[in-house]
Amino acid sequence: MLAGTVPNNSMGLALFAGWGTPSGLGWTSYDKWYDGKNTILIPSYGWILGERWRIDLEGNIGWYHFEAKRGDQTVDAFTLGLAVMGAYDFLKLDRWAAYVDMGVGLSYWSDTPSPDYFDRNRLPGMFQYGAGAKIQIDERHFLKLSYRLAHTSGIFSADQGINNHGVLIGITKSF
Repeated sequence: MLAGTVPNNSMGLALFAGWGTPSGLGWTSYDKWYDGKNTILIPSYGWILGERWRIDLEGNIGWYHFEAKRGDQTVDAFTLGLAVMGAYDFLKLDRWAAYVDMGVGLSYWSDTPSPDYFDRNRLPGMFQYGAGAKIQIDERHFLKLSYRLAHTSGIFSADQGINNHGVLIGITKSF
């Protein structure tokens, strides 16, 4: 990389760890009897669009564990997904920046504890948003730490969906 060259792209790898619950939208029966925990690996490739904006294409490969609040039923699900995320650095200081991000995508789930959540045989959609901080490690590397909420549900159906809340920690390299 030439001295003074402005980076145009970024690559990253993050780990999302969190908890999930049925979203409880009013037009479906709300099943309060399941809690979920998840761990998701998120590789990304991004385009830096000036001083404060970027667009990231994120993949996700995850595991979700649902556990009944009553009884002993558990369900483990494997998930795959792809999302387009937009991010804006709203506060920039010397070696760190605070940002917000939002995006949409598609996902695949191997199972859910209830068909009320969404029809896993159709491709569910994702809507996600979050806020966090990027800390500059060196000229091209950043550490990211953020809160993120992701909602997964059927795209064209009135289903309950699942909300995932969690912490995302990752590293990115700009080039």
